[in-house]
Amino acid sequence: MKRCLWKWTACLIMAAAVLHAEDWIWQSPLPQGNALNDVWVFADGRAIGIGDNGTLLVSTDGGSSWDVRTPLNGSANDFYSIFFLDDATGWIAGEIGILLKTVDRGENWISQDTGISDDIQDIHFPDPGHGWMTGRWGRIFRTSDRGATWTAQESGTWRNLRSVFFADSLTGWAVGHGGTILKTGNGGEIWEAQESGTPANLWSVMFVNADTGWIAGQDSTLLKTTNGGSDWIGLDGGTGYDYSCIRFMDPDTGLAVGFTGYLDDIGGLQKQSGVIIRTTDGGLSWSENNPESIPALNAICQADSGTGWAVGINGILLNSSNHGRTWESKSSGAAGLLTSVFCLDPDTGWIAGPGTIIKTTNGGLNWTPGNNPFAGDPHGPLYTYRSLQFVNSRKGYVLASFVQQTGMSIDLTANLLETEDGGSTWRIKRTEPLYYYMDLKMLDPDTGYVLGGYVDFTAGAFKPVLYQTTDGAVTWKKTPGNLPNTEFYSMDFIDAKTGWLAGYSGSIHKTTDGGNSWKQYRTGIRNVAFESVDFADARHGWAAGSDGIVVYSNDGGLTWERQETPTSEYLYSMSIVDYKTVWISGGNGTILSTVDGGRKWTATRIQTRNAFTGIYFPTVSTGWVVGENGSILKTTQGTTSVEEERTIPAQARLQFRLDQNHPNPFNPETAISFSLIEAADISLKVYNLLGREVALLAEGRLEAGDHQVRFQAGNLPTGVYFYRLETGGFVQTRKFIIQK
Repeated sequence: MKRCLWKWTACLIMAAAVLHAEDWIWQSPLPQGNALNDVWVFADGRAIGIGDNGTLLVSTDGGSSWDVRTPLNGSANDFYSIFFLDDATGWIAGEIGILLKTVDRGENWISQDTGISDDIQDIHFPDPGHGWMTGRWGRIFRTSDRGATWTAQESGTWRNLRSVFFADSLTGWAVGHGGTILKTGNGGEIWEAQESGTPANLWSVMFVNADTGWIAGQDSTLLKTTNGGSDWIGLDGGTGYDYSCIRFMDPDTGLAVGFTGYLDDIGGLQKQSGVIIRTTDGGLSWSENNPESIPALNAICQADSGTGWAVGINGILLNSSNHGRTWESKSSGAAGLLTSVFCLDPDTGWIAGPGTIIKTTNGGLNWTPGNNPFAGDPHGPLYTYRSLQFVNSRKGYVLASFVQQTGMSIDLTANLLETEDGGSTWRIKRTEPLYYYMDLKMLDPDTGYVLGGYVDFTAGAFKPVLYQTTDGAVTWKKTPGNLPNTEFYSMDFIDAKTGWLAGYSGSIHKTTDGGNSWKQYRTGIRNVAFESVDFADARHGWAAGSDGIVVYSNDGGLTWERQETPTSEYLYSMSIVDYKTVWISGGNGTILSTVDGGRKWTATRIQTRNAFTGIYFPTVSTGWVVGENGSILKTTQGTTSVEEERTIPAQARLQFRLDQNHPNPFNPETAISFSLIEAADISLKVYNLLGREVALLAEGRLEAGDHQVRFQAGNLPTGVYFYRLETGGFVQTRKFIIQK
């Protein structure tokens, strides 16, 4: 969003940003917002959930409270599977061969060096002496010494194996993509393919004895065998859902969870809504028994006592105490994409999201939704909210637009919404079919601007337009100045005459006569999309956007200089406290801040993949970020005085760190950044999925601080690769995609 409505006086102590990720507290979803991929339930009611970005959370009171340990052991990798042999001994397996073990009920976890560099999708122990793991490219690994060492077994397939289950130490099954079912009767010495009768991806397998078992997978696939897999029979699991996990308590009673979803532009599975189905006749018939409108579910686990948990995206946690007959949500918070946040003070604020605007009057401890102004509108779920802003405690505005393209047909509508009761009720103040709105700026209760656009069907392009009101949003007039034919995403005005526009052109446009005329000022950067432009006063302003780019002007936008930032993530939103203190939010949990006008930008990395699309600081210390999957985080430690900073050891402000490359996917070049706590001998290498080294990026002794290398894909084919940083006792691996 935009800067505060007041400026800070010179009596403020000069501040330096030393914020850490732990100073940002999740307010939604609760207890946290990362996807959960698996869960384990104990006989005494304890539950442990694991998920993306090193997420681990523990409850000992039926989900009333959670101990969130993220990132576990400092890991940024995703955890996929959890398994306990007994009440004390268990493992977590995940991305890039990560394997953690506990022998004290999950209080402490120790990393095990397995030498495996493939993603491990599942882990299973039929008894204390024998265990198996399955993963990408048909990889199967076995241990016979309680997980101390692991050896590869030949599976005979290259397909991704998503699940493994052993009825005893000799007899087991592994299932995976393309309808793959493998069985062994000799502890994995030989794996033989079984006929599944389907090309669907299979994601979960379970047996109650050596003869009777079930498989769940893509496209509502449910399979059952009663003869050890010699024959697999399709079950009627309904339509519309993919089933990610299946579990049976006895030969008759079972549960399966799943989701709806779609493949994105690079082939990634984007999960949406969720489902739980239950059977009491061995799978011959199933019924849905989940709460309505739940996010996608990834896993389910049941204890003999009847206690069960189901987990999934957005940190969803569902609990049952009656063998899965009924379910209660133990997570809370907003849902969907939250795009804009505005606060009058540290207690009172609003957030715009899908279908409504929520409000807090107690600093975010509770959020109350207003009405849905698009109730009954079939386009209601399509509306995206932008530029939430209040002129006082009762009157506020927000922009709501939708754009829907089907083939060559485009449908779009823009609305200005208004509230006069502090956000309890919202009404449509202005509607424009075939238009869209991008940004709003109210200078005072009477004067404001709206930036929008429309489709010029003759030219086959979007054309920008700017409106002005001088009577409190009662009437709006188009400003007479002709705007350049480019896509503008953001604007800012400091008074009724002086304003700026920014967008895809890489240039900033300025008016000094209220939009009657515009002048273009180049930033020197092409092919950049500026999502946010904001000025602290008539001289000092910033624009931020794609590839972590931030530019700064100290002469009212006549000239611009690029400022160095420690990220290449897409930057969405900006909040200016004064001409020195600025906050910016971006992709993959990125938060940037400066307290010296941008000479130095500090990155706070929240352990999440959620993009933060809105940020606002009503005071120098208190602020919120909002974004994907209902994410709301708050800090009250926004900046710290110089005197306080001196008490913080340098080692606490800089850690060994390997960042995600950008862009990703890429072709032909990407950037990889990392930081060293001290001078060290390092090795940075690239490996393919088979674990073979394909490139050496850096090797030798480097000084402490931030470093970046460029990697050219060269003749490497399209696919998934890994890059690994080693320095002393620090090793971290990340994954990237070459897409040609």
